[in-house]
Amino acid sequence: MNLKKKILFVVLLLMFAALIGVPAFLMIQGIKQFNGAKNELGGSVNQLLVFYKKNPFPSEDNIKAEKDNLLAIQSWFEKLVDIVTAGQIERRDSTPSSFLTKYNEIRYKIINKSNKSIDADSSFGFARYAEGSLPVAVDVPRLMQQMLITERLATILIDSSVKKINKIERDEFDSTSSATASTRTTSTSRRGGRRGSSTTTVKKKENNIKPIRIKADAYEIQSFALEFVAKEGVILDVLNRLAKDDLFIVVTGVEFTKDVADLKMPGVDLPEDSEKSESEGDVVPKEIVKSLEKTREQRRVSGPNVDTAMTVRVDLDVYTFFIHKVKDPARISE
Repeated sequence: MNLKKKILFVVLLLMFAALIGVPAFLMIQGIKQFNGAKNELGGSVNQLLVFYKKNPFPSEDNIKAEKDNLLAIQSWFEKLVDIVTAGQIERRDSTPSSFLTKYNEIRYKIINKSNKSIDADSSFGFARYAEGSLPVAVDVPRLMQQMLITERLATILIDSSVKKINKIERDEFDSTSSATASTRTTSTSRRGGRRGSSTTTVKKKENNIKPIRIKADAYEIQSFALEFVAKEGVILDVLNRLAKDDLFIVVTGVEFTKDVADLKMPGVDLPEDSEKSESEGDVVPKEIVKSLEKTREQRRVSGPNVDTAMTVRVDLDVYTFFIHKVKDPARISE
């Protein structure tokens, strides 16, 4: 065999080895990857089988314990509802004329019971109805509720023996489109009044209550304000009575206005014994100027002459819960 044939044979042998070796190498690598994926998949299947064979349900003892817990929670919930709703004043359906009759009955009852601590012309926040105007029919249920709450608040002040009840304010929501038919109109004008042609214009008294009513899923908040004159002990009694009343009352603010100074010394009741203060120009009794030289223990800071009646304004919110109509706690948010 000559050299040329040898070279050709070697080249062909190398080409044959390349054609056979490269695919064989790639096939071996593919088999390795396949076996790795097969093993991983087999492990996942085994893990899923372990989960599948487990019992996902709790034991009968646990189920019974959870049922008992649910019953206990529902019992606590119902007791809580009974506590917060006990003694609350619900809305009452009525007619405008019946409301007006009931309002006048309650108004005169409070005035007669007050022992002259309330002015005879007080309207307790219902000024337009004190003049005989009829409310809109859709407003009557809430007006009845507010009127009965006002009666309760006025009774608290009277039972506490306050010196004077200046006014009681409420959240005035009344519809402005009401045909305010006056009870003082004649029978001829009443017929026209039903069409809105005969109305009585009533000036509303100044009311510092913001006309905002908060209504949540489980409760409703209505605002009221009491302004009265009383001494410190009586004021504390009023606040205590508000706190323990059956109504769910939250006091949101208390404002005091005193007509005399908190610090008072013997002999300072004579205004003629006074001198001018050069810094502020106020009239300062001489006895007070002299008292500043005394020690703190020598000054009178309490007693009958200091405990004088003061004007008090109490702002409060009355909560009305209607969650008692929903016995299932899961339905509260519905």
